[in-house]
Amino acid sequence: MMRTFIAIDIPAKCRELIRERMCAWRSYRADIRWVDPDNLHITMKFLGDVPKDRLEPVLSVCKALAGAGRRFSLFISDTGVFPCAANPRVLWVGIKGDTDALSSLQRAIDSALEQKGLARQEARPFLPHLTTGRVRSRRGIAEFIEGYLKDGIESASFIIDEIVVYRSELTGNGPLYHPLASYGLGPDASS
Repeated sequence: MMRTFIAIDIPAKCRELIRERMCAWRSYRADIRWVDPDNLHITMKFLGDVPKDRLEPVLSVCKALAGAGRRFSLFISDTGVFPCAANPRVLWVGIKGDTDALSSLQRAIDSALEQKGLARQEARPFLPHLTTGRVRSRRGIAEFIEGYLKDGIESASFIIDEIVVYRSELTGNGPLYHPLASYGLGPDASS
């Protein structure tokens, strides 16, 4: 079994922008477990534990959908929390730009995997974001959330040209993500 997910990576310049902001966000000293900026990604589909004999069909679905897809442009913008500001559990940075193309790709992945019997479709609507942290306790959180939600973070646009299938390894120091395969978007993209 391999803990697996399908994602879209963001460029290093966006990771660095968020890394810089995290320094400011940490100054609030709220009880938050921060995500390593090197691990930031847009999750398209979390599959959980996938038996090794089902991995190849998952990869085939991703390759086919990527080949039928197209490149598109996104940028990071705004901050938010799940489920709400009064009871935050997950901190995130939003994704803007050609989110219709992003959502369409996510729905295609979700639907194709369900049709092949490889995963169930998501019940929740897709909200593209980058998870930046998880709230561990209420200590210092009210003041932090007020500042966090006012942060005007925004990046330049960047091109999305591939999807990546990752294996996730849970460790005491946080998860490690290992790419299993990447597939270029578009019929002329190399994989």
